[in-house]
Amino acid sequence: MPTGSSTSFFGRFLKKIDVFSFFSERHDHERWYLQMDNATSYNEWLEAARALDEIEGHDRWKAEDESELYDSKLIRDRLQDMRRLEASKDIQGIMFNLRSGLVRGLGGVGNQALHTHCYVGTKRLIEEHTGQTLRLLKMVHDAPEEQLPLEKKLAFFAESRHALGKTALLLSGGASLGMYHFGVLKALHEHNLLPRIISGSSAGSIVAALVGVRTVEEMSELFVPGSIDLTFFPPAGSFRRKLKRLLLEGHLMEVKVLQRALRINLGDVTFYEAYERTGRIVNITVSPANDYERPRLLNYLTSPNVLIWSAACASCAFPILFQPVELVAKNEAGEMVPYHLTDVKWKDGSLQTDLPIARLSELFNVNHFIVSQTNPHAIPFMCKPARIRKSSEHRARHRPSILSRGWNVMRYLVTSELAHRFKQAVTMGLVPKLLEATLFQRLSGDITIVPPFKACMYTNIISNPTWDTIKQFMIDALRATWPSISIIRNHCEVEIMLDSCARSLAKEAQRRAAIACDPSEELDGMAGLYGDAALFGDAICHEDTPRVTSRSSSLAGSYQGTVEGAPWLSEHEFLTSQLGVMDMLDDQLEAAAMESNPSSESSSQSQETLRRRHEKHPR
Repeated sequence: MPTGSSTSFFGRFLKKIDVFSFFSERHDHERWYLQMDNATSYNEWLEAARALDEIEGHDRWKAEDESELYDSKLIRDRLQDMRRLEASKDIQGIMFNLRSGLVRGLGGVGNQALHTHCYVGTKRLIEEHTGQTLRLLKMVHDAPEEQLPLEKKLAFFAESRHALGKTALLLSGGASLGMYHFGVLKALHEHNLLPRIISGSSAGSIVAALVGVRTVEEMSELFVPGSIDLTFFPPAGSFRRKLKRLLLEGHLMEVKVLQRALRINLGDVTFYEAYERTGRIVNITVSPANDYERPRLLNYLTSPNVLIWSAACASCAFPILFQPVELVAKNEAGEMVPYHLTDVKWKDGSLQTDLPIARLSELFNVNHFIVSQTNPHAIPFMCKPARIRKSSEHRARHRPSILSRGWNVMRYLVTSELAHRFKQAVTMGLVPKLLEATLFQRLSGDITIVPPFKACMYTNIISNPTWDTIKQFMIDALRATWPSISIIRNHCEVEIMLDSCARSLAKEAQRRAAIACDPSEELDGMAGLYGDAALFGDAICHEDTPRVTSRSSSLAGSYQGTVEGAPWLSEHEFLTSQLGVMDMLDDQLEAAAMESNPSSESSSQSQETLRRRHEKHPR
């Protein structure tokens, strides 16, 4: 009996320990979840995310190479080969290896499931492969001149960067909900991940324009209370007067109030002037008010002389709220004139092209899209990223239950049937085609950031925001963006490195070109490095345009192609206040050094200049 009672006592004691451990672990989960939900800084959020990854066993998943989600054998073999090449310092072999692997999503590493299984990070093998790629790119950049001439280095990075493609940030419409975009911008800016190409529609066009006219140093001012005028809508008036205006003029509000606020915030700056000053490529979508025009994407290439405030105003002219407006341009004398000779008017850009994915791909070689989605009709129905869903629901990741899967199937069937019936109604003329374009256009990108759904967010959707509401919008958007920071960094690290190396080599080539033009002239700091742009003449084109190479490879012989521009604006690269001018000169140098027409006179002159330079400065 004593022995039995002793065994029973220890059994009960062990059970109590297990129960205590269960509640203790559950308490830890809740504590870290609560910290993530209420984090006020990225470091605070990151601490909780890493702790949860360890508690829930995600670190073990990271350490395991094998997974059905990607080709682990390919990545492992490439990693071993790259390490061998690094040890042997075989520059030509390194370049050959890199060119075969500098594509997005190699071996399935871009699979979204690989980057949402954990709160932060992904498979160690993928991270090691990316890190090794960055080290090899640096080795090529730092290779001695006698081993790899400057022109071949520049050609290699130019071709590789073009082959990899660019990243763009797309800001959707959403009326006052568009203020969520400020939080997304702040998060990306603080981590040096803000793409150089930014597009905006409707409310997103205002935010994109505010960024597009500011340099890197001026970006922090954008998030300071009082830095921008928020009176985009007229003050609240009588319902009777608004109804009278709607019946007589076809709109509720006076667009002049919106135009005034935009001019105060943006100034009379054209798309080209903004690009020239900041190096950013701002894009704004507008929809035609007639049946003859097509939706347009306005930027420094398609409409260089259009005033940005005018484009943003047109993109915000939502039917019924505002009347369609004309675009305003700046002529050679600096005077504001109508952009079109005839009375062509434009309205809200999000109606037909909320996310101009195809057009950006055509113009700027963009193949990776980060979307900040704030459309009122999209937020409730869009699937949130797994991390946000997980942290908000306070539960571990697991295979969806039968009930959950059944609900997803039912939701898919219902939405598909409704979409089919709606399209039938459009075909029969029962529903306007514009409504079809608005509801059935693409609303997501490769990485989509959606604010948390709250019913109260719709109460003041058509009213002037206050700085208090913007502050709350920003913190909600920051918390929604932080889970995507590691994904964006993983997808874009190689792109950033290619751009950094190409810029560095372009500056060195420009320095040598300046010496070759006037060897007796002493270069005085940045003034010497970035001399008069006229040095490059008419043969120079902007390297932001995606012109592919026409002859030769960076691995053999001379290079004679043109490339596209850099997708990122890195803070450390801007050493003077003339940031945009420096960007343009870098762009122009690369394009001039790689003129695509080998038979042209300018190309022959470039080759002759290069030959003379080598004679004067032998390696």
